[in-house]
Amino acid sequence: MGASHVRDPDRIVIPYDHIVPSNKVTTSKLHRKAQEWARNQEMANFFEIGGGICTYSPKIFVP
Repeated sequence: MGASHVRDPDRIVIPYDHIVPSNKVTTSKLHRKAQEWARNQEMANFFEIGGGICTYSPKIFVP
């Protein structure tokens, strides 16, 4: 990701909002890399898969 550390991890928010659940191995590896990086930065605002922002398709609500 390019950064070795974050100055103020409480000011950063990382949600998963696309490609959840993962649709291929490449995406899974990217998710894992982001999780590990956020954990190492001690980020409180990292939302794991299943939490945070949700995107709904309008077709779900059409009878």
